[in-house]
Amino acid sequence: SGQKRRQGSAKGPRQEKLPDWAQEGYQPEKKKVSDADREKLAAQLAKLRELGDKGGAN
Repeated sequence: SGQKRRQGSAKGPRQEKLPDWAQEGYQPEKKKVSDADREKLAAQLAKLRELGDKGGAN
């Protein structure tokens, strides 16, 4: 009961490296999307929008 709690760390604050995408001025690399992938995504999006119009099954 008479012991004092140790506060903080002897090493000091932890340094974390920011990921590239979080750096200021980061430019994401552009990727070409194939027509097949584009169609697949469009179909999935249409399905989601259809579900949204119904208001869900809750």
